[in-house]
Amino acid sequence: MNSIVTTTYFDCYRTTYNKHVLVDQIALKIQNGFTHRSRFPSMDIDSKVLKLLNGITLITAADTDTPTLAHPFISDKVPNQNSTVYIDVRSVSRINPHEEKLIISNESAFNIIRWRANLVRYSLIKGKSDIWESANFTAGIYASWISESLSRRFSLDLAISAKILVVASIFYNSLFNGIGILATDENRRKLVLSTTRRLGRIVQDPTLVEGVVNMLSDLPNLGAFNTLEDLVIAIKGVTDNIRLTNLSVKQVMEATSFGWYGSDSAQLCATALEDPATFITLCVIGHENQNYHKTAIGLIVKRRASEMQRSIEGLVNEINTVPT
Repeated sequence: MNSIVTTTYFDCYRTTYNKHVLVDQIALKIQNGFTHRSRFPSMDIDSKVLKLLNGITLITAADTDTPTLAHPFISDKVPNQNSTVYIDVRSVSRINPHEEKLIISNESAFNIIRWRANLVRYSLIKGKSDIWESANFTAGIYASWISESLSRRFSLDLAISAKILVVASIFYNSLFNGIGILATDENRRKLVLSTTRRLGRIVQDPTLVEGVVNMLSDLPNLGAFNTLEDLVIAIKGVTDNIRLTNLSVKQVMEATSFGWYGSDSAQLCATALEDPATFITLCVIGHENQNYHKTAIGLIVKRRASEMQRSIEGLVNEINTVPT
């Protein structure tokens, strides 16, 4: 069982897809070679709605010795509220040497970077469970993404798809709040109510949710319920379907790899499976940017268009409670 150590903050380098990254070497190079970070202090970006939080440092073209970072990076071995989040904007920006100004040249791509960084920084300051109430509107989107992707891949019937939907929603909840949501009778009762309410438009039968919750609480080898391996064990255990007997982490990644598009789409999707900061970002951008409306995630978001804007505004307000 390869469990991820449970943390109070979002860290995509702990995910299954990114666990091979040599983070200690990257941290050392940042600390030793990142010497020009204050050379171009100003930025020409529109931050009227979602500001870039304090404690986020940009890696620019001036930082020639710093390795490429695909995701927000925390260099501290023991992250805390004062830890810096580093983001690599070299591919989406340029430096005006005459005005000593950093100019964002690809605002669409930068918005993805900015959202992810802000969510990571927020989680360092307040904790990832604190944003659950503002971000849980994405749980149904995540659950539908997993369920629909696997249903297409394995030609599953509606009954099995519904069970996967519930499992995925609870797994996503656990990524924020930990496996303690299944720990006691009272916690399970609350989980049934909240999950039923969240999936109400898709799952009409509360007894289905209750049944899945009870099965999950009885499953052996579930681990901390925060890795894809745990999710696979849960799906196979709850569905008991012959087509999913040999379901693997690799197959889940492959089935969901078309959730987004772009040069880094497969990487983003694989990371988003275990990193809510990334998945929340894809939901927001999938709603706001029409270029992503026809992606698998964008299409699911579109079905919820009537509630998305209000939910995103609430999320922005919560993020902006952190000083900028």
